[in-house]
Amino acid sequence: AFVDGKIAAKGIELLQQLAVGEKPFFLAVGFKKPHLPFVAPKKYWDMYERDRISIHPFQEHAKYSPDFAYHNSGELRNNYVDIPKEGAIPSEKQKELIHGYYACVSFIDAQVGKLLAQLDSLKVRQNTIVVLWGDHGWHLGDHAMWAKHSNFEQATRSPMIFSVPGITGRTATNSPTDFIDIFPTLCELTGLLVPANLDGTSLVPILYNPETMVKAFAMSQYKRTGNGMQLEGYALRTKRYRFVEWIPRAYKFGDQPYNENEVVARELYDYQTDPLETVSLVDSLPYQNVVDSLHAYMKAFLLENQTTTIDAHHKTMIVPERFGIKQNYPNPFNSMTTIRYQLMKTCEVDLAVYNLLGQKIKTLVHQQQSPGEYTVHWNGFDHSNRKLSTGVYYYRLESGTAKITKKMVLLQ
Repeated sequence: AFVDGKIAAKGIELLQQLAVGEKPFFLAVGFKKPHLPFVAPKKYWDMYERDRISIHPFQEHAKYSPDFAYHNSGELRNNYVDIPKEGAIPSEKQKELIHGYYACVSFIDAQVGKLLAQLDSLKVRQNTIVVLWGDHGWHLGDHAMWAKHSNFEQATRSPMIFSVPGITGRTATNSPTDFIDIFPTLCELTGLLVPANLDGTSLVPILYNPETMVKAFAMSQYKRTGNGMQLEGYALRTKRYRFVEWIPRAYKFGDQPYNENEVVARELYDYQTDPLETVSLVDSLPYQNVVDSLHAYMKAFLLENQTTTIDAHHKTMIVPERFGIKQNYPNPFNSMTTIRYQLMKTCEVDLAVYNLLGQKIKTLVHQQQSPGEYTVHWNGFDHSNRKLSTGVYYYRLESGTAKITKKMVLLQ
């Protein structure tokens, strides 16, 4: 009678169809819970005693943190009549919400169990990779917040579990990981070529050795309005620390480059000494070396990923025009795509189009170019002058240390 029960039943039906024969298959099953509303069959509520549920011990703003880093739990307050619009949520109501969250999690655990049991029944578990993950975390009263929509730990940390044939045992890792790492991990595990245009990193080394680290940090981001400005908060999470920088949102849309002098606020949390994020240590003298180190990571990441990309010597700059009708995106109803960029000095330029597998299908520019503005057209044909099908493609623009990858939609 519940949507997620129907999704599990459909997943089982598809497994029964896909597991027949020797052809490899890929199946994604997406469950809705434990998202709001917290509705689940009664037996999952009965698994928990509300009197034994504790509310979060820290329901305040972290000391020395910017007020705009928080929200008023609008997703909860604006959709349910028994939740106060302002102020503290009564402790008994908090326990009821946490109870509902637990019930929904157990409900989904049972649906996942049904799918795994079907894999066993079909005798394909031994050569099937299973990945379970949630798209975000969830505040359950910490910092007086509920739901997601923040750069704090409870909103940005989420389960990610791999079951891989040939890798035994149940182990956990403290290595930072991102969901963008799932794609290259599956490519490596299945023997597929990892596309060159992916930002993620394969986690296979961690699967074999949980002590291994394949990246120094994981990144997340969320927006806010603060100090009268539209801001984007970028949160860098290492094994021990969370470092956040709030910068003008114009960076996100490519309207201006990253400028460390325009950082509006910073936060730093040490999970070894302060797992509840009760105080931001960004201005604490004993942590200045940590701040400097994490800021260097942040600066390198934002410079590498900005739409306006400047190399380490601030001499070469490529500025693609912001996407719009001129570039045939996001309304690509013509078969011609226009790419514009500007060079600030003479340099070697490589501009090519790739498909979703990361295969180069057309070189548009491969030469030294002088300073100036350039316009390049792509007519939707590959290097053999064959007309390509409608779909999603990418162009990659490189010059020295400047690298830009952008999505294009082609409608023939």
